[in-house]
Amino acid sequence: MADFDDRSGRDTRLLALVILIAIVVLVVLARFRFPQTESGATAVTPPGPLERLAARATYEDLAAAVRTALQRVEPALVAVNIEPDTAPNPKTRGEAAAAVAENRSRVGVRLGGDLAVVHVPRGFRPAGDAFIVTDVNQPREIAILSGPLRPGEDQLPAGSAELAGFAYVCVVEPTPDGPTATPMFIGRVRTLFDERWNDSVLIPGATTLPAGSLLFQLDGRFLGIAVAHPGGGSTIVPASLLTGAVSDARSRTGGSR
Repeated sequence: MADFDDRSGRDTRLLALVILIAIVVLVVLARFRFPQTESGATAVTPPGPLERLAARATYEDLAAAVRTALQRVEPALVAVNIEPDTAPNPKTRGEAAAAVAENRSRVGVRLGGDLAVVHVPRGFRPAGDAFIVTDVNQPREIAILSGPLRPGEDQLPAGSAELAGFAYVCVVEPTPDGPTATPMFIGRVRTLFDERWNDSVLIPGATTLPAGSLLFQLDGRFLGIAVAHPGGGSTIVPASLLTGAVSDARSRTGGSR
């Protein structure tokens, strides 16, 4: 019985010693984590400058990248107005009527000398005398224009690229004061054969892009034009198809200018 009492007392002392050591360790760690001021109040260490500015810097960097991208591509952009056809096709009259309320301005991109490509909805056509209409393809909703190389609109994009998805792109749209750009994250994209082009176009998942908007990489390379998909949503016509259409139009009109 005495042996049992001795073991019980020893176990109790060991347990108490372990608890005491644990408390001391916690107190020491707490003093390092929350140092005390001279008045005894706990000094809360503010987050470092990098932690505090990380999210803000990320958005500011993205905004700066989009602004720089627009400055790079703006000399390759042209402003185009559109107007309804005088005698629209009966099959497209409803579409034209629905589009009347839309902004009549578009922004096109030069893809070969003085030739530019621009989105034109069905039932509409380019307006004004600033450009010569070389080709209008209503099913594709694309028009190819020829016009003077005016100051500020006299360059080509810095090359083209294929949209692979999971990246931020620069979406360019018209405004009364000139083209503007918005960053947009494009996630997964898939290819889909489009009989209008006899080739594959891109479907940007659940993302909806404004019809007629131009897509550029943040480094200024041209990606394509967004057009409405017949089944709903958006379709991206790749830059390679648009460049090919401009080349075909040039060959039909007698070669280079």
